Amino acid sequence: MIDFDDLNPLLRRYVKRLGISNDQNPTPQQWSDLLRKVSDVYDETLRNDELNDRAFGLASAEMQELYRNLEQRIAERTAALETQSALLSESEQRYRMLAENASDVVWQFDANGVIEWVSPSVQDVLGWTSAELVGKPMASIVDPIDLDVTTTWQNRVTSGIAVPTLESRVLTKD
Repeated sequence: MIDFDDLNPLLRRYVKRLGISNDQNPTPQQWSDLLRKVSDVYDETLRNDELNDRAFGLASAEMQELYRNLEQRIAERTAALETQSALLSESEQRYRMLAENASDVVWQFDANGVIEWVSPSVQDVLGWTSAELVGKPMASIVDPIDLDVTTTWQNRVTSGIAVPTLESRVLTKD
């Protein structure tokens, strides 16, 4: 007789499916059927293991290829960004040198019309130093006669509308 409690749960299930009860001895045919079923399950497990190993190998190779491609794309993008950054820096330096040495006053405002930068020529033209003007609202130094035109111009620039260069009267320090 088979003691069902001593059997592996999977084997216990197959023994019950074959109609073998706890209180009888299996027939030779039942033993044969049980061994065939166990053998089939074992073979299927081996096939699944082989398929899993192959799939893992393929997935691993594919992941490695994806990783190499990603690394290459990151390296290319980083190089492109470094090149763009260097070109931008060079352009900014040329612009700043031009603006700082121009006899005209060059201004840079933020979206709210606050002066962020002004060329040093502002001192020769208007009597203000750059440091005195940075942080002030544009409206505080524009001649009241030109304030509406200047405010409209600034609103258009802030909205992304292309506008021509603005010439307006600005208050001098004295």
